Amino acid sequence: MPSPRYAIALGSNRRHGRHGAPAGVIAAALVVMAAEGLAIARVSPVIHTAALGPAGRGFANAVAIVATPLAPPTLLALLKAIERRFGRRPGRRWGARVLDLDIVLWSGGIWPPGPPRP
Repeated sequence: MPSPRYAIALGSNRRHGRHGAPAGVIAAALVVMAAEGLAIARVSPVIHTAALGPAGRGFANAVAIVATPLAPPTLLALLKAIERRFGRRPGRRWGARVLDLDIVLWSGGIWPPGPPRP
């Protein structure tokens, strides 16, 4: 049985001391994700977008399709740990951030799984 697939949104709007501009942060995050065992199947181009809300700075954004046997809560914990390794700290909602990683789709359907449908 193949591993479930996920769409992971990657975003950055702050420079990183080692990886540079936000697009470089996204590229480095993909390397770390692969090193952590996520099988990266596809990656979108990096798109630069204007900030919405109080973030103040424009974002670099991308999406990666990854395969992993990890359940959604376990994958989310791994993604948040990667964010912290890049210097992400809890702070203001919608604020500037070095790295933002979010699960946007899961091939397993809805989480948490509900009762089977008739």
